[in-house]
Amino acid sequence: MCLLVSFTAFSQTITSAKSGNWTDDSTWLGGTAPASGNDVVIAHNVTCNSVKTANSLTINAGVTLTVGTSGNLTITNAVTDNGNIIVTGAENTSGSFIAKAATGITNLSVKIFVPRSDGSTPDNWKLVGIPVNGETVGDIDDNLATNGS
Repeated sequence: MCLLVSFTAFSQTITSAKSGNWTDDSTWLGGTAPASGNDVVIAHNVTCNSVKTANSLTINAGVTLTVGTSGNLTITNAVTDNGNIIVTGAENTSGSFIAKAATGITNLSVKIFVPRSDGSTPDNWKLVGIPVNGETVGDIDDNLATNGS
């Protein structure tokens, strides 16, 4: 007797129930924060302040996903961006949003910290790069100044 078993794995969809932190179970319908294999729907303002991965991400219109300075959010598959994505930075740290297979992200904002020496004129700079699928970065510039010099 031969027994063949076949199954198809489906990702569970986890939707926000209220505004809150990604890791807080009460933020999500069903009372469980998303796991790495889940499809995530942001229906309220949600902040990610830790290292998290999701299968896919949908951000509904009128709401914001914020990746805080200690956040690192990776989306393995599709990102549907109908709302806003904000990635924040501070003096010595920055959040990270990696969308491995996303197309059409139109509402991505990066908030960076640029220190001022005299309180009025920025004298330092930050390099912000947008990676492109299939591209590699070896050396940007042999004469690239670092740390404001």
